[in-house]
Amino acid sequence: MDGPVKNTEKEELQVDTIPNPSADESEDNEADISGKNSENLNSSCLDAEKKMASEDAEEVLGEPPVNPSPDEPEDGGSENPTGSPEENSGEFKGTPDPEEPADLLSEKIDNETVEFNPNQADQYYDDQLNEMTYGRRLARYWATRYDCYDPSKKKEGDIKLDAAWAYFEHSALARHFLQDSAASVEIPQGTRSRSFLSRTNEKDQLIRAEYGEREVKTQLYSFLKTPERELGDFGLGVGLYFWTLKVLAIICLIAGFLSIPNMIYFNSSEYDSGDRSSVPFGLGNAAICTDTDWVPCPTCKKSDWKFPRYNTVRRYATATSDESLIFALRNNCNINHTEAAWAFATLIFVVVSVIIMSLVSRRREVRLDESQQTTTDYSIEVTNPPPDAVNPEEWNLFFSQFDGAQVVAVTVALDNEELIRTLVKRRKLIRSIKALLKDGVKFDQDNLNEMVAQCEDAPTWKKYLLFASDAKTYLERVKALEKEVQELTEKDSSVNCVFCTFQTEQNQRAVLTTLSTSGYERTCGSRSIPDAFKFRGEHVLHVAEPKEPSAVIWHNLDTKASIFIIQVIVAFVVVFVAIGLGAFLIYLAGNKGSALWTTVTITAINQVVPRICKFINNLEAHKANGSREASLYVKMTLFKWINTAIITNIIYPFVATIDGGPETLTRVVKSIFIAELVTNPSLLLLDIWGQIQRHYLGPRANSQERMNLRFRGARFSLALRYTEVTKILFLTFFYSALYPGGFFFAAASLTINYFVDKFSLLRTCGQTPAMGNAIAQFSRSYLFPAAFAIYAVMLAYSYSGWPYDNLCNDTNQSIEKYLNVKTISISGEPSMEETVSVSTNDMAYQYCLQDMLHSTHGVKFPPLPKFQELKWMTDSQEGALRLLGWGSVGILVLTAVVFLRKLYVQTIRKFIIDTYRPTGKSSEERFLDLKNHYGYIPSVDDPTFEYPLLACNISGFGEEFLSWSDPSIEYPYDKHNLIYDMPCLARDDAQIFSIVKTWTATEAEGVAAGGST
Repeated sequence: MDGPVKNTEKEELQVDTIPNPSADESEDNEADISGKNSENLNSSCLDAEKKMASEDAEEVLGEPPVNPSPDEPEDGGSENPTGSPEENSGEFKGTPDPEEPADLLSEKIDNETVEFNPNQADQYYDDQLNEMTYGRRLARYWATRYDCYDPSKKKEGDIKLDAAWAYFEHSALARHFLQDSAASVEIPQGTRSRSFLSRTNEKDQLIRAEYGEREVKTQLYSFLKTPERELGDFGLGVGLYFWTLKVLAIICLIAGFLSIPNMIYFNSSEYDSGDRSSVPFGLGNAAICTDTDWVPCPTCKKSDWKFPRYNTVRRYATATSDESLIFALRNNCNINHTEAAWAFATLIFVVVSVIIMSLVSRRREVRLDESQQTTTDYSIEVTNPPPDAVNPEEWNLFFSQFDGAQVVAVTVALDNEELIRTLVKRRKLIRSIKALLKDGVKFDQDNLNEMVAQCEDAPTWKKYLLFASDAKTYLERVKALEKEVQELTEKDSSVNCVFCTFQTEQNQRAVLTTLSTSGYERTCGSRSIPDAFKFRGEHVLHVAEPKEPSAVIWHNLDTKASIFIIQVIVAFVVVFVAIGLGAFLIYLAGNKGSALWTTVTITAINQVVPRICKFINNLEAHKANGSREASLYVKMTLFKWINTAIITNIIYPFVATIDGGPETLTRVVKSIFIAELVTNPSLLLLDIWGQIQRHYLGPRANSQERMNLRFRGARFSLALRYTEVTKILFLTFFYSALYPGGFFFAAASLTINYFVDKFSLLRTCGQTPAMGNAIAQFSRSYLFPAAFAIYAVMLAYSYSGWPYDNLCNDTNQSIEKYLNVKTISISGEPSMEETVSVSTNDMAYQYCLQDMLHSTHGVKFPPLPKFQELKWMTDSQEGALRLLGWGSVGILVLTAVVFLRKLYVQTIRKFIIDTYRPTGKSSEERFLDLKNHYGYIPSVDDPTFEYPLLACNISGFGEEFLSWSDPSIEYPYDKHNLIYDMPCLARDDAQIFSIVKTWTATEAEGVAAGGST
């Protein structure tokens, strides 16, 4: 195995960029340029550093494109989806093209070179003002007027705030090529700007550029005009998410219209003839009951009405003249069969609509997958390779026998997790030493001892709050890690798995069809495979379709299943502890006697919990980002469902459900809906922490690297987004009987989330791995059916509890003693008195528990009239409950069938029967012709670094297989490659880093035809 060879050769030519033409020059040249649009666009794609600083150079390379006139109205720049030359004609620049001959250029400048300054952002981007984000425009404005805004200007060294903003806009945010440029410019094969070499899908109007693209003009995606089909460029799961969000918003809106009859009924005198002037805005259509009266309750006890919240005690009173005469507060609001029928119709509509949505979603997945050809469509993963099968050539020859399959890339991933983690830790410590250097000292990584002598002590507050250490301590840790690395490199690593990419999708499907086996066959070895299809004539390979390259977590691939299971169990235990703590805090807030306190507590917990869950989830060694996101999704959904809806229902007394007082359950539900409508979207839109990092912490960084890290942006998490969606739906379903207007709140929240999440994805979130459909499938298979089941059950239980006063007729008691009572004293603090009137036509009442969900004899299911211990329901209500009770049973049976079918498909059938089954039609596109043909390149995507850290030798393949580039340096990958960190890593005989090898189309055809590699 060859050791890594670091790129040290310098290009023959390095020149600075020429200034942009002035406005006058642009006007003089406009006529000539408009007649040579295609020629000018082609010349504009040449690398910016090759542009001459003289008129002679212009004659060689052609005229640069005209910049927009200064008088041109600013129309958003980056919001222009068409990218016409008239609106986006600014000059753009790039890095030297190693394939371009330099002798012609050298003649013109007499071999003169100009120093390349990586921190002058416009040197290689030349962003026009109307193409910048508003944050960058503000930063430029404030930096020129307030010295305190940008202290980096006063620091010694080459640190520039505008370079960090250019990093944010070009290397953090997603961008796409200008359409006219993509259609007109011819890029030489082999250059890094290969992303639009093939445009076979005409529907794919916007072609996403790689992070850091600088050779071809790009612009930011418009968060308003970018259609949903283009969001598939961010991964299949992202496109499905926004489509699902839109469909669910429409379903909730229609469900709200279906609930209008019930909303009208709750706001009518037929339901509530009391004084509803005290009902707050937004609750007029809720099941609040203000029509109450005090009735004799001879057998009632104060303990029956004593709950932690003081207002519920106020349902118990005694006569002022005789304390033995007891009264209780009765609700005179009843529910009828008609309202139950409308509620049940809404339930059926929602269930059927979401089922249809799920079926359409599956088909949409196939269509999106067919329209977005990615690396996984052409690749396989071997999960059980022989430990010593490290030669990519051997894998190429083996797979080429399957119907002449053409192999274009092989990645042999080694079991070197410990080494990679150690090298990453070492890099972080060295960076910490660099951060403590005095101003003006140039960092020399090869002389760390001298660098430590030039360091300052860490600030006291960092030592105590952030546990920061001094430079000497960091250096000691570095040396300890270097010893570990030395020991780890003395032994070879075995092969963990192998990724193989084919030239056509047909090749991939042929291999998967031939070699895929069921779990039973893999365990028992019952399937007979010809020796020709056994690796080395004896190994039966286990193959599967892999995740996307950017979704693979390389340093977790060798984690043992037993360790992973323990990690997951521990993580869920912590989550359940957090759920209990959150419930306790909500309970304490409820005792404050205000719905506002409860709402604020729930909202605060819902903002804090995702961060805790993410921290816990990151401790699990997932092998792909998709499974990590799915695990996070389950944890957060479980937490938010319980703390937002279920705990609220538990801590509020049953008799406070429709009470007209200030601390009722219905008021809290409405407050939660408003909080969900405003709080989370506002926080995402404002991006407060991101603004602080970019406008305050970033300008105060002591190096360009640390400044850039402040601009990297948070990752777009589908788990967080789907959790918010399911939480809103769950809250709506859970309380739909009491608050049917919640469907309109849900529709509004989902609509707002659609646009806010789109803005967040395209304007504030940084580099994010491609996200698959794992979360969408999990939602369809488990969470949506579970939500429907709870919806149906809670609907039935809600109707069974009316009128929520825990009072039943008592025909055995006389009210003769109550006839002369005029005033009563109501329990509670402070004490209150009220006038009452009891006539001979009135009846006595007794305490009876109307809550079938918390019956003294256990849960009554399904909630049916026959389970009344004492009769409190009207005849119409009993008919309504029969409909809803048995309806809930039907929904539960349907949910159970869905769960069992999924369990069968995922476990029994997959283990015993299933092998590979292709979905959709195979594409005719060749892999190397794809707009983005990224490879499986082992790397560590750590958010504390500007770019991913490579963990393999990349000299064996072209840069087009990488999905990112660092435009600030001449050789953009060596700086970010772990294999160059220490001399001991460069041994030729070492087998310590994963191996990647690629073949050209001609070479792949030769191997497939029986030639050699």
